[in-house]
Amino acid sequence: MELSRRYAGTVSGWAVAIAYPLLQLSVYWLVFGLGLKLPAGAHTSFGTVLAAGMVPWFFFNDALFSITHSITGNSALVKKMPLPVLLLPTASLGAALITHAIVLTCVLIILALSGIVPSLALASLIYFCGCLCVLLLALGCLLALANAAVRDVGQLLNPALWICFWLTPIVWPATIIPANWQWLIHLNPLAYVVAGYRAALLGSGAVPPDVTSALWFWAEIGVLGAATWLLFRRLRPELADLL
Repeated sequence: MELSRRYAGTVSGWAVAIAYPLLQLSVYWLVFGLGLKLPAGAHTSFGTVLAAGMVPWFFFNDALFSITHSITGNSALVKKMPLPVLLLPTASLGAALITHAIVLTCVLIILALSGIVPSLALASLIYFCGCLCVLLLALGCLLALANAAVRDVGQLLNPALWICFWLTPIVWPATIIPANWQWLIHLNPLAYVVAGYRAALLGSGAVPPDVTSALWFWAEIGVLGAATWLLFRRLRPELADLL
């Protein structure tokens, strides 16, 4: 249902949804890899490191935008049908997950053509994809509820995502941050997922996130989940009126 609504009336909706991330990846590779010649790992090229890091970002960016607008975009449904309102963000996540699977397959083919042979580390992708889904639901539901109450939230989402992209070690390596300031990276839960995707896709060409990073990530998920639940309890009686 969500996919049908998203691409209703379009001729090339699916094609654009898949081609745009690949085109964006090519542009970043040309600018930062060939142009600025940013460094990569000892056994990997900048292009492969960039591709492995961009995969979770594409999913995060697409899904978070869709989830944030899932309640306000279905206001008539919320008013007329007694369905659990948090099912709408879940449906948006499911639709974005299908696109993510297709883009991920394309990137796996690109990595294979670049000489990156899949290893047993690829199995950990299931865990890190699950982490990203949990992060999207926790943060996305919070933003979706906040956007129902204050429409400015949706308007500010695009610049916030742009800032989040450059604060996450996707284009730039996390190693450029001094050791005594590495804790700042832990404040960004997406950094944990990006590092996990890289370790899963590149195998020995990337360092997997450590236990400390995992503890930070799940602690932040707990905080986001609690904030979402409190906001939901606060807005539930008047949610239909807000829409």
